[in-house]
Amino acid sequence: MKRAFFLLAAVWIATGGVALASSGISVGLTGDTPKKPVGRRIAAYQVVEWRVDLDRSYVNPYDPNQITVDAIFTGPDGTTMTIPAFWYQDYNIGPLDYNAVGNPYFCIRFSPTKPGKWDLTVKAIDGSLHDTRTTGPISFDVVGSSSHGIARRAPGNPRYFQFDDGTPFFMVGLNVAACGYDNNPPCIPKQKGWYRTWFTRLHTAGGNYARLMGFADGHIQTSVETYDQHAAFYYDEVIKEAARNSIYLMFCLGSTSDFAAGNDLWGNPRWDANVYNSANGGPISDRLQFTTNASCKDYYKRYVRYLIGRYGAFTNIAFWEIWNEMGGEGLPNWPSWMAEMSAYFKATDAYKRLVTTSWNTCINGPSDVWNCADIDLCQTHVYGSPIGTDLRNPTDASIHAFPTELVRFIRGYDVYNKPSYIGEFGIDYLNGDWRWDTPGKATQWHNGMWSTTMAGSCGTAGLWWWDYIDRYWSPPSLWNGITGIAEFAKTVPWNQRVFQPVFVSKPAATLSPYAMGDAASGEVVLWLWDQNSNWWNDYSGSYTPTVWSSVSLSVPVNKTTPYTVYWWNTRYGFNGNSDPMIYRTDMVTPSGGNLMLSAPAFTRDIALRAVAGN
Repeated sequence: MKRAFFLLAAVWIATGGVALASSGISVGLTGDTPKKPVGRRIAAYQVVEWRVDLDRSYVNPYDPNQITVDAIFTGPDGTTMTIPAFWYQDYNIGPLDYNAVGNPYFCIRFSPTKPGKWDLTVKAIDGSLHDTRTTGPISFDVVGSSSHGIARRAPGNPRYFQFDDGTPFFMVGLNVAACGYDNNPPCIPKQKGWYRTWFTRLHTAGGNYARLMGFADGHIQTSVETYDQHAAFYYDEVIKEAARNSIYLMFCLGSTSDFAAGNDLWGNPRWDANVYNSANGGPISDRLQFTTNASCKDYYKRYVRYLIGRYGAFTNIAFWEIWNEMGGEGLPNWPSWMAEMSAYFKATDAYKRLVTTSWNTCINGPSDVWNCADIDLCQTHVYGSPIGTDLRNPTDASIHAFPTELVRFIRGYDVYNKPSYIGEFGIDYLNGDWRWDTPGKATQWHNGMWSTTMAGSCGTAGLWWWDYIDRYWSPPSLWNGITGIAEFAKTVPWNQRVFQPVFVSKPAATLSPYAMGDAASGEVVLWLWDQNSNWWNDYSGSYTPTVWSSVSLSVPVNKTTPYTVYWWNTRYGFNGNSDPMIYRTDMVTPSGGNLMLSAPAFTRDIALRAVAGN
C-alpha cells in the first residue's frame, strides 16, 4: 500500500517557514532541482520543488478519484497557474542502479514564469470522504533570469516558433530517442551516461533540439492505475541532462506500435504487453477499442495529468508529442480522439506548451488531425523502403535524391498554415543509415537538414539513426555535421520572417537551388545542391565531387536597395573542415528585380543569405 500523510505541521519555502492552522496539509521545500538553502530567492524559469504531506493513507495515490492534490500559484500580475502534484519516490544514483531513499510523497514542481511576488496555495481533495483541505497562501519572491522561457508559436507567423522572451526557436538536432541498443536492463545510470555523452556532443556541435521517446527505455505506466517510480525518476534525470546542455526536447509519450497485433516489424509483442489490454488488467480486450472506450480515455487522461505534473516544470520540454506514428495500426476515431486529448493537454498544462503528434510517411494528411486547434505542429516521418537484403535499386532516383522528396513533404503541409517538420527520416526504415553511408560522410543527414530548412520547415529534419553517428560513423566528430547549419540558423530571425518559396532557375543540369524569401524584409535564403552529392554515389565509391568554380545565379528579390550576400560553407566544422564559415561577403544591387550573383568555388553544396539594406 502506498501511503501519504496529512500532518498538521510547519510549511517551509525558500524564504522561510509558516505555520498553518487546521489545514491538515504541510508543505516543505525539497529543493532538489536545484538544491536551495532556505532564505535564498528563486529565479524565473528555475525548477523548484515542494513536498506535500497529508494525514490520510490512500490505496492508490495515483488515482485522482481517491486523492487529488493541486498547487495554485498566483503571479505578480494576478495570473493563476494550477499545477498537479504528483506521487514521487526519491532515489540516490548508485554505480549500477537508482536506490530508493525514504518514503514516497506528493511533490509539486514549479517553474515561475516571471519575476515578482508569487503566492502558493495547495488544495487536497479526498474523493471518498468528499473532504477538501487548503493551505496558505504562502508568498515567495522570484528574481529575473537569463532563461528564454517556454517555446511558443510565433505570433502572426505560420512557420516558426519563438521563446517567451522573443528569441527565435529554430530546431537544429535529431532523434536521440533511446538507449535500448545496449541490451541493458532499462533505466539504469549507464544509460543516463549515454544521454550525457550524446547531449554534450550535440550541444558542442551547435545543436539545440532532440526528440526523446519517454517509453523506449522503460515504461512509466506499469498498469492503467499505477506508474513505475524507478522509470519516472530515470526520465527526470535524462531531461535534466538535456537541460544542462541547452537541449530542448520533443517528449514523445506513446506509440501506435503499442497496439500492433502480434509482433511489430522488430519482433516486439506490443498489444500483448499493453497495459490497456484486459489480459494485463486493462479495460479492453480488443485493441481497436482504445480510441473509443470511455475508460481508456479516462485512464489515459490520468496518465497525462501525472506526466504534466512531473515533467511540466522543465522548460526545456518544448513539445508534448502525444503519439508516435499515429494511425499506423488501424485504430478508428483517431481524429476526434486526438482533438480531445490535445485539448486536454492544453487545459491541464499550465505552461500551455506546444503539442504535436506524428504520422508515418504521409504527404499532407490527415487533415482532420492537423486542423485541430490544439495541435501546434504538423509532423511526418519519411524513409526509403528496403529493396533487398544488401543493395538498393540504383535506378530509383526518388530514393537517391532524397532532398527533393523531403522538400515535397514539407511544402505539402503549407495548406494547414502551421509549422511543419520531418520528425524522422532515413534511407532505410529497417536498417541503419550506417549500412548505406559507410564512408563516413553522412551525406543523407547533411542533405536532409539543409533541404528541409530551405523548404520552410521549423527545424532541420530529424535523422533517426542517432546512435550510428557515435558508433559506426567514426570518429565522433561526425556530430559536427550539424555545426554548419546550426551556425547558419543562428543568424536568421526566423520568428520575424514569413518565408515563402522562391523560384530560382537551375544554373547547371545537376545543380538544384532551394530558396525562400520574406516579403516584409526582402531577405532571401538559398541552398544550392549538386544532385550527384547523394548517399548512393558515396556508397558506390565511384563518385568524385565536382569543383564548381563559375556558377551564376539570378535570385528574385522584392527590394531595390543594395543587398549584403553571405556565402556559407555548409560543411563548416564537419570532419575537421577548417575552411571559413563564410566563404565570402558580397554587396549587390538588384537589377530588374533580381540579384545577379556569382558563387565562390564549392563542392557538393553551398548556401547563401541575402539581406536587404545592410
